[in-house]
Amino acid sequence: MLAIEKQATENNLKPDACNCRGVWGKGAALEFKKRFPAAFNVYKIHCTSPASDSHQRSLLGTALLIPPQELTTEEETGAYNTTQEIWIACVFTSVGYGKKVSKPNTILESTKTAMIDLEKQLKTAKEAEKAIGELWAVKINSGSFHVPWEETKKILEQCGLDIKVFYPSESSCSVSGDRTQDSRFSFAAASEDARQITHKLKRKNEQLDGSSDERKTIGARRKRQLQD
Repeated sequence: MLAIEKQATENNLKPDACNCRGVWGKGAALEFKKRFPAAFNVYKIHCTSPASDSHQRSLLGTALLIPPQELTTEEETGAYNTTQEIWIACVFTSVGYGKKVSKPNTILESTKTAMIDLEKQLKTAKEAEKAIGELWAVKINSGSFHVPWEETKKILEQCGLDIKVFYPSESSCSVSGDRTQDSRFSFAAASEDARQITHKLKRKNEQLDGSSDERKTIGARRKRQLQD
């Protein structure tokens, strides 16, 4: 979330893939629930009024544009500085979450229609002279929804919105209908892959070291038994 705090400044818009059940339970969604509880309430009410399966399924492939919210009570703010200076866009790409997440093909198709809906809402908002800045997003669908980022990226390239995407190294690239700047993305992705490989090798070495120590202990014990 450091990149979001640095880059998603006043009036910027942060779109994120959401489920239709009214749950922000993991990743960026959970952080935004903690930091912007009033925005979460808007999203939850949108999903649960009424709290019927048919209503929630009808949200799939749509978007919810949430403007900056006013927070007034200590119960709402808690330990966080919850002044919401950014716009949040819920892009409904999966009906469920966790083990009930929608299938990848459904998520990708819903991403396409939801981005079209978001573009229409942004046009209406700007015509009403709403101050909305740049669009900053994480690699949507690639976390809890388990869809490879490259597949979602192709869809975002086809939409008419210019979106700046966060990467693990805090670099970004622009993704729009007419161009994609990939140099920083490639570096960031490679850096992340290298970190993951290094972590796996470290764990493997620790396991091997543990096995070696265990074998030495067993060997010493057997040697003592033979001597006795």
